[in-house]
Amino acid sequence: MNTMERRKLLQLATGAVVSPWLGKAMELSATVRPQIACAVRCGELSKYAAQVKSLPAIEIEDWLDPTFPERAGGAIPVIRESLAGYEGRILLSGPFIDLNPGSAERLVQKATRQRFEECHEFGHAIGAREIIFLSSYLPIINLSFYDKAWVEQSGAFWRAYLDASGAEITISIGNTFEYHPDLMVRVVEQVNRPNFRLTFDLGHFLVYGKEPLEEWLRKTAGRTSCVYVHSNAGSVDTHEEPGKGVLTCEQMRKVSKAMDPGTTMILKMNDKESLNRSVAWLKGCTAPQ
Repeated sequence: MNTMERRKLLQLATGAVVSPWLGKAMELSATVRPQIACAVRCGELSKYAAQVKSLPAIEIEDWLDPTFPERAGGAIPVIRESLAGYEGRILLSGPFIDLNPGSAERLVQKATRQRFEECHEFGHAIGAREIIFLSSYLPIINLSFYDKAWVEQSGAFWRAYLDASGAEITISIGNTFEYHPDLMVRVVEQVNRPNFRLTFDLGHFLVYGKEPLEEWLRKTAGRTSCVYVHSNAGSVDTHEEPGKGVLTCEQMRKVSKAMDPGTTMILKMNDKESLNRSVAWLKGCTAPQ
């Protein structure tokens, strides 16, 4: 199936399920606690339907698989049926393997834009309110001209993307391999749109972050819409449940306190069988004291 055929299939599937975007200021208040969500693939929805539909938000993460676009059209009715009657927020993971909105290579930019647009059409089809893309920044290059070009290219890419896609769906970018969030913050400042935000990937921070958690949170304050919650041993991004590995309840408490009220905390562990334990752990760590 070629690109045009995939797009037509997605457009035919969209129907009238698009949820209108409500501004963050309308959704949040000082008394709202973090919203706990779980990331699942569409094939897991039926198995965990009762658990995930009890949460105020759900993230569909199929687009992390680079082979998924070829079968994306068939997943739309599955998601609609599985989430029929669900009144919470639907979020969507964006594609990232071998894609980079900050790339200086024209063909990489073209491929990235195509995949992101296809994902955006899919998001409309399932009524997604937010799409979370990973930054794909590569700090190991460690050259100042690369950093400068990456920020400029990323800013230009996202401005053009948002001009074309509109403001109905919020877009956020999450840290991938970043040692610090400085360049992502600069991109958000350059783009300067209310529906362009950051996602804090806590598991990635535990592996790649090279500054104190408090400093990371200070730099990103007021710019973060979601937090990916998962743990690991501190060396490999294994997406363990948050009650295991090096992630501590105290760290989670600091993250929760630093976030705007109502920020979505998305459980991102690979083992969905641990969902009940993970929800209980997260609620306990973020409960008001």
